Amino acid sequence: MTTYVQVAVNVPLSGPGVFDYHLPDELEGRVQPGCLVIVPFGRQTVQGLALRLAPESAVPETRALLALVDEQPALTAAQMALAQWMAEETLSPLAACIDGMLPPGLSQHTDTLYHLNPDGLQGVTLTPLQSRLIELLRRRGELRGRQIEMALPKVRWREAAEPLVHKGILISQPVLMPPAVRPKKARTAWLIASPVTLAERIDQVAKPGSAAFERRRAALRFLQGEALPVDIAWVSAASGATLADLQSLAEKDLVALGET
Repeated sequence: MTTYVQVAVNVPLSGPGVFDYHLPDELEGRVQPGCLVIVPFGRQTVQGLALRLAPESAVPETRALLALVDEQPALTAAQMALAQWMAEETLSPLAACIDGMLPPGLSQHTDTLYHLNPDGLQGVTLTPLQSRLIELLRRRGELRGRQIEMALPKVRWREAAEPLVHKGILISQPVLMPPAVRPKKARTAWLIASPVTLAERIDQVAKPGSAAFERRRAALRFLQGEALPVDIAWVSAASGATLADLQSLAEKDLVALGET
């Protein structure tokens, strides 16, 4: 018995962005609501989120889901219900609301990895572009679609590759692009001057009476009451000091700046 799955695809669309697919035999029992999956969409391969499983589909023909990114759900049932509510209240595509709820780095686009089938080239007639593509893969090994686009710019190599995949000359498989995010770091500041040094030099941080003078004095007073490094955004909120103010105080060996 075929199992169908509704998937919110990670593609900019004006509509809801939800489509029906069916599970191939190898994925039966492994996909559950909230899982990230890879599906065909037009001539693309894209990432999506499985919303629900069903014994029937609302459309007469469905395409097979290609791959399961992770058997562990990326979103909970409560999060998906919230995304549905947001979509209805704001008249936004459901897929867009879901995409905004995914943890950083999980919302990725997919690519296709191509490599040669060494047993599939015998007795085959190739077009000039197909020959270029095969020679590229023979020389460099397996490549992602984006890498091929850079090596063969401004040519319709995907159209040349498609019949080669159907004939088994090329083998293709969907792959996720590496996450584009990096760990977020907070810039911090902390007081390094001793109480004696601070008392001696606090009136020398800028021209007396200037706005910078008041900001920097306030920043030092604020940091004097903090035992640990403080996010510079908090220092700024408490004193009005800018990053340039704090850098000036660091140059005078009154504070230190770092990242956590």
